Amino acid sequence: MSGRLRGQRELERRLHAIDKPRTLLREVQIRAVAEAKARVARKTGHTARTIAAGALGDRFAIVQAAGA
Repeated sequence: MSGRLRGQRELERRLHAIDKPRTLLREVQIRAVAEAKARVARKTGHTARTIAAGALGDRFAIVQAAGA
């Protein structure tokens, strides 16, 4: 016997949306690097040049700066 779960369509849509979290986190990471470079204080520009994307996992994205 095959039946349909109430809310199954919505559940499937949500599960599909989080299927590839790494893609979303990579986009957030890229935007965070750009925003950090735009907001960093400028004296010599060294810190802005060292802001870069770090490690990326399924549950985290790191943005790092080495010139502080």
